[in-house]
Amino acid sequence: MFLDGFQFHASAEVNNIAADAQKRRGMRDNGDLVWSLTWNDVKTFHSAFEASPPTEPAARNLVTGEARRLARQVQQGQRGRFEVDDLNQNPMKLLLDVMARPDFDEWNQLAMSGIGGMFASTEPKLALGGEMARSSSDGPPGDRRRCNRPATAGRRWRSQCAPTRPTG
Repeated sequence: MFLDGFQFHASAEVNNIAADAQKRRGMRDNGDLVWSLTWNDVKTFHSAFEASPPTEPAARNLVTGEARRLARQVQQGQRGRFEVDDLNQNPMKLLLDVMARPDFDEWNQLAMSGIGGMFASTEPKLALGGEMARSSSDGPPGDRRRCNRPATAGRRWRSQCAPTRPTG
């Protein structure tokens, strides 16, 4: 788990983005699950927990509208046990959920259902750097992704996704 934050990761004084990304990549390549949280993720979770009475931390709302509806269809069609709305949890709450339900095949299925719903939807997707990512047709022509189910062992989770180009 990484909690190094902006001032130690990407500030003008200290810029370790490339080195930190390389460390995380090495861990993922080794089969480890890498989890990053922002200070705001932790603060939002803690504030909700400390409230009187305690409340639910604010959701992220990653998969909504048409994308949510389509993701639910994919998830149900694949007989996934987890709910699509689990993807919308506060990242700290999601981490605790993953730890409580460490079925990485199911989490992978859920993630793929969410991605499938977002790419199949005609609605704008995620807010990335203040811009909205749209459908896969906005990407390079012919770009496709091939993903296999992860190799799992205990708490490890390895993604086996690689970009491919169609042949012929």
